[in-house]
Amino acid sequence: MLVSANIPLSKTDHPNVREFLRTKVTNGGAIPHSHQLTDAYLPDLYESEKSKLKHYFMDSASVAVIVDETSDDQGRFVLNILLSKMELFQTGDPVVSNKCFLADTIFLQQTNNTTVSQAVIRTVTDYGLDFNSIRIFCTDNAAYMLKAFKDTLSVVFPNCVDITCFAHIMNLVCETFRQPFKDVHKFCMKFENIFAQPGQRKARYLKHLREKGAAVGLQTLPPDLVATRWNSWYEAVAYHNNHIDYYSEFIKDAMKLTGQSSSSALKWLSEHFDVTANVQSLKVKVAFLTNKSVPFLDLLASFESRVPCVLDAYEKLEDLRILLETNCQLPDEACAQFFASATDMDTVTKTVIMQEFQAAFRLSAEKVEKYIDGGQPGIKFVKACRILKPQNTVLLSRNKEDYHAIPGMSDIEVAEFVKYVDVIGLEAVRSSPVATVTLTDITTFWKSTSDRLPGLSRLAQMYIFSVTTSADAERSFSKYNQLLTPQRTRLAAETLRMLEFLYWNLNT
Repeated sequence: MLVSANIPLSKTDHPNVREFLRTKVTNGGAIPHSHQLTDAYLPDLYESEKSKLKHYFMDSASVAVIVDETSDDQGRFVLNILLSKMELFQTGDPVVSNKCFLADTIFLQQTNNTTVSQAVIRTVTDYGLDFNSIRIFCTDNAAYMLKAFKDTLSVVFPNCVDITCFAHIMNLVCETFRQPFKDVHKFCMKFENIFAQPGQRKARYLKHLREKGAAVGLQTLPPDLVATRWNSWYEAVAYHNNHIDYYSEFIKDAMKLTGQSSSSALKWLSEHFDVTANVQSLKVKVAFLTNKSVPFLDLLASFESRVPCVLDAYEKLEDLRILLETNCQLPDEACAQFFASATDMDTVTKTVIMQEFQAAFRLSAEKVEKYIDGGQPGIKFVKACRILKPQNTVLLSRNKEDYHAIPGMSDIEVAEFVKYVDVIGLEAVRSSPVATVTLTDITTFWKSTSDRLPGLSRLAQMYIFSVTTSADAERSFSKYNQLLTPQRTRLAAETLRMLEFLYWNLNT
């Protein structure tokens, strides 16, 4: 143990070291080779945990398949396939969540609809899942994912609905909303870049904030713009909105210290902040973005959450569309608060900025409209699922055919559906105020009505926990990147596959 504690395991495989251990150290020959863990222990643990996961999904009647693809630092196409049993899962009352497990990590030679379809079918078969039990196929908006479902998986999984991740849709809406503000984006990137190199600049910046009297809660470094954390850009803008008054002096001091060796980012910031009109314009825009992004970020957080939201997803998108369209012709007086720090700004500049505000709302409204009108392949299903919330029976159509987008609804007896919308659903509404109804309450309702509404109860308990986000697939890639560090680039693909499976599933 003393030797193995002082000699790295990989070093013990060197012939000279191995011979020394064998001849000079008591029981030195028993010290394992560096590949012992990956060749013996890891495969056994992987197979054991995979067997438990297969048992967990055995005989499941309602399963979601979540799929996403990325490329790693080694240039490989990596496809992660996750499975979720769509049922009541509580991590602590009254929190209800979809628990997603990583079924497999597959390295593809090329990424297209054929390779994705084959990988999904192999994985579902490997886990012994009934093809009829696959209810949701959730992915991002990639064309080959849509084609994989339309051409192949929709036939193989007859009860399955294709859903584009709602969090991904919201991310696209957020990106569209910020599109007119190219100068703000450039500023955010430049400001982040001045802290990229190691040195004392971060410490000097924090000292500058303290000396200028910034509130204790504001004495922090700017947040990083992280591509996989979709709200990070707006977090950075909100940070700049709170700190921008401290920047001019700090940038001047930084330029004095670095002189001609200043980075291009610092030089750009110095030139930008030397012009009063630029600073005024930037203040107005970051104030506007900080204020108006709140509904977007709240909705993004809701869609990224593991808490099922299929019963409310359609209304949330509709409410967002109405909000955006209402602001497309934003009047000047509605934005007066954002111009408070720019009282001497000329009319022409104000007009240009107002046009950017209106363009942000118009473009993002068009983006939401696109998905409501069919860009979201599962929009009819999500719209129909609203009827599974008893409180909606007083608001929605009483025609059963309007809900046939829910697989299996066409098999429900008309009399049973009428009993639900005209009698049992109304009883639930009278006994439970809308404001206090939770997903757990809805689940309890459908379980309690299984004898009076046998067909609908069975259907509802399958679909009210529908997975509408592939955020966990994105998170699984973050775990993958934590494993594939620059120091571990020689990890075999199979070893990496097993490690990610264990790291993700044992921490889910």
